[in-house]
Amino acid sequence: MIEENPIRSFKAPRGPNNKPSAPTPEEINRILKAARDHVRRVVVIGVGTGCRVGPSELFDIRWSHVSEDCTKIRIYSADKNPNIPHRDIDLKPAVTVALRIWREIDMANGLTEHIIHWRSKPIDSFKTTWGSTLKRADIGRRIRPYDCRHHSISQALRKKCDLKAISIIVGHADPTMILRHYQEVVAESPQEVMNSVTDLDISEIGTEPQDLCKETV
Repeated sequence: MIEENPIRSFKAPRGPNNKPSAPTPEEINRILKAARDHVRRVVVIGVGTGCRVGPSELFDIRWSHVSEDCTKIRIYSADKNPNIPHRDIDLKPAVTVALRIWREIDMANGLTEHIIHWRSKPIDSFKTTWGSTLKRADIGRRIRPYDCRHHSISQALRKKCDLKAISIIVGHADPTMILRHYQEVVAESPQEVMNSVTDLDISEIGTEPQDLCKETV
């Protein structure tokens, strides 16, 4: 019998990085233009806050987490980061405008809970709709919903925002996580990080009732 695993501390070499590159500002706005209402909400909030796109953070955001004037949002951190229970984020004007429009629509329809919903129900996945959105946007390469977060971080890094400020906003306990994944180093303030995110085209928001959409999540 072997009493102890002789290679338990051995770390296998990392394989090739198959993660798609972050979407460009032009791709983000094309996705927004082609998207249904709930997908637009995912993109605007995902890009505008850098939060984790999925059930752990974004899909769990509720209207009670947004300030009355929609200029601030509280993101409750994923379980992987117990030392930071939540982050309070100042939003760019375009994100504020979008949230005000959506809040007015939701309140008029009695939807007072989750911001991201489909036919009045919260969602935990939307792979089918995301794929058809990319097709309508004429984007042939692989882009995941989670890449909205990567776009936000990449843009902040390119604009020389402070690494520590970025890590606080996106919920990384250790700034070296960003260094590990993004390879760029920088310097500025949390507000400048938020101002660095893409100027979103929200001209179509509120123009299409989502109940008329035939797609399934």
